[in-house]
Amino acid sequence: MDAEESSFSNDSGRLRILDFSFRQSPQPMIICDSMLMIHAMNPAAAALFSVSDIPFEGRKIAETLPALTSGAQALIQQCLEKQTTRNHLDLELQLHDGSCRRLQIAAMRIPHPKAHLPLFQFYLSDASHFPSSHALEELKKSDQMMDQISASMPVVLYMFDLQRGQNQYLNNQFERILGWNHEKHGPITMDYFSENLHPDDARKFPNWAARWNDAKDGEVHETRYRLRDTSGRYHWFQTYDTVFSRSEDGRVKEIIGSAIEITELQEARIALENERGRLEAIASQAPIVVLECDEDGIIQYLNRPQLQFGLKQSDVIGHSLFDYVEEGHHLQLRDSMDRAISGEQDVQVEIQTRVGNKNQWALLNIAPIVHGNSQNAERHLIIVGQEISTRKQMEMRLEELSLRAETASRSKTEFFVGLSHDIRTPMNSIMGIADLLLDTDLNANQRKMAEILRDSSDALAGLLERTLQLSRVEMGLMGPLAKTDFSIAGAIRKTLSLFHSDAESRNLSLESHIAAELPSLVRSSESAFLQLLVNLVGNAVRYTEAGTIEVNLEKARRLPAKLNGSEKDFLIAEITDTGPGIPADELPHVFEMFYQGSRARNNSSSSGIGLSGCKRLIDAVDGDIEIISPVPQKKAGTKVRFYFPYTEAEAPGEAAESDDQPFRAGRVLLVEDNTLNQFVAARMLENAGLVHSLAVDIAQAMQLLQKESFDLVLLDLGLPDGDGRTVARWMRSRKIQTPIIAVTAAAFEEEKQSALQAGMNDFLAKPIDQRSLRRMLEKHLSHLR
Repeated sequence: MDAEESSFSNDSGRLRILDFSFRQSPQPMIICDSMLMIHAMNPAAAALFSVSDIPFEGRKIAETLPALTSGAQALIQQCLEKQTTRNHLDLELQLHDGSCRRLQIAAMRIPHPKAHLPLFQFYLSDASHFPSSHALEELKKSDQMMDQISASMPVVLYMFDLQRGQNQYLNNQFERILGWNHEKHGPITMDYFSENLHPDDARKFPNWAARWNDAKDGEVHETRYRLRDTSGRYHWFQTYDTVFSRSEDGRVKEIIGSAIEITELQEARIALENERGRLEAIASQAPIVVLECDEDGIIQYLNRPQLQFGLKQSDVIGHSLFDYVEEGHHLQLRDSMDRAISGEQDVQVEIQTRVGNKNQWALLNIAPIVHGNSQNAERHLIIVGQEISTRKQMEMRLEELSLRAETASRSKTEFFVGLSHDIRTPMNSIMGIADLLLDTDLNANQRKMAEILRDSSDALAGLLERTLQLSRVEMGLMGPLAKTDFSIAGAIRKTLSLFHSDAESRNLSLESHIAAELPSLVRSSESAFLQLLVNLVGNAVRYTEAGTIEVNLEKARRLPAKLNGSEKDFLIAEITDTGPGIPADELPHVFEMFYQGSRARNNSSSSGIGLSGCKRLIDAVDGDIEIISPVPQKKAGTKVRFYFPYTEAEAPGEAAESDDQPFRAGRVLLVEDNTLNQFVAARMLENAGLVHSLAVDIAQAMQLLQKESFDLVLLDLGLPDGDGRTVARWMRSRKIQTPIIAVTAAAFEEEKQSALQAGMNDFLAKPIDQRSLRRMLEKHLSHLR
């Protein structure tokens, strides 16, 4: 219900209550206008004048009750001139039945929104039978009832005399809201309005007043303005008023109406308008596109012109969003809109926009909104777009560079694979021959030389592997270093054998000590451990002219700050020399990449991965390294200490030990193209008691597999007519389940995983010896024992 309906509803209710009271009252009452036209007469008055059977409404008093005419005129005149609440007089009247009565008559002017002339209510008391105060008492009760009804209405009710310029009637709601008391502050006049209207509304006041010059009866005028209360605060009012009476010349004399305070509503409306204006300003200046569209993509709102495309809001609203999107992105945009409508949160999509010949990339954030109530809901979409053409160009450029980097990375990998293969292939022959020699009858001197040949070849192969692995780690081409079970004593022996000749030529003593508390077999990265030992012992030999080089290993009981909190076990390896030491000013830089100290620059034999490489290796296994120079108590020399993590490996059981006894039977297909490697592998298989067939390429291997059955296939990956993996895939596709062992000189983890994925069962890296081959044969041919 709006304010106007509320006002008239309240007035209508008030009139119904008054009409009921009028009809049921035992007090004789008559209502007439200023022209003495009777509008109503209650039953009590009709009985008093014995006119119950005479129609009286719409007739003048002079026609129905002529004896009352002069008295009624006098009372109306008093009401109009004196402006008092009540007026009364006593009359002697002759009634229709011929009897005379002394009546006391009181009159009061009453408001009525639909009356064109002022209305007056007459209260009649038969003074012949009742005390004269009775009529006044009844009139007082009626006044109180009217005041109570008026006071209970939550609106201001008023009657204003335009010609006199002041209020004729005002209920107490006006004082409650504005604090204005009639007795204390005076009547409400035109001056009151000119002084208390808000300045912005006061400028409109003359126009409001002038409208009554042409006002028609029955018209309701609506006005909204602010009035100041007695404390200085302004209140908003919504008023509804109409013509109540006119003077004899036809001008509007009095108006009646109601006023509703709407301060909170208006302030909320103003705040809402201000917030809306603020948001509009932000949206129009924001460097993003904000648009609203319906479920079909028809644009309903656009926050600002799209000047880069020469578009105004009016050019876009009402058009489909898809008109401005490249056709190749329509399905992607439609899918994103559907996901947002279905309730998915944070829907984003990157699309390419198109207007004319101009294209741009945009990132759209899409969210649903609902208009209307639950019974008549209309779903729309809010789309916030951000131009990302520059970012997209950068991404495409980065993708291009990434592709180039991947290509370069593959080239590096191929280089390392090739280098490894080219070196490991002849190394395999050298180590194999040395291993086979040790199985023959040799004298002590020959056996010693064969052992040196085998150990040196083994150490050289290990050095090659570790150097290549470290280079790959530094280039980001390799993951964490693999862990294996190995012997600490064996690692020390291999390392020192590499530098035995060089140390003897310098009169250097190589000494080592392994604490008994360390396990004989540990599990960790053997390649990293050997590389650290080889590099650090090599540095010690290189820079020491005379004296002793000591390698000591023990279990770590105290850890440096970097390793505090670690739950791993660590061993401490210390390499101590009697050389000149490292200058103090160079110590802070020795682990920096590409840094060379003064002695390294002057030493032509300087090589290896350097101390920076050692630092990278120790970091890769989560260990730590430190250098002490000069060595305390010696005032010379250098001590390098590194902390290396390990776990104790389980000692192999009897079943896991290699059995030197030959296999009782078994046929092996050897696929190898290198003549020397063919010889070495054939002798090793013969020593194991196995019969073999030889294939030198892929085609020959497939022919033999089609004709014969084998218990095992030893398959080289680098063959003249292709990749050995082709043979494995071919076998598995034909359900040939013979175990396959890959034998390759490219001993990288990628090679191993690729071989396994192709269907091979195991992997042997060249160079191989009889021990490693025998372990592999035991694993896959144990059923031939």
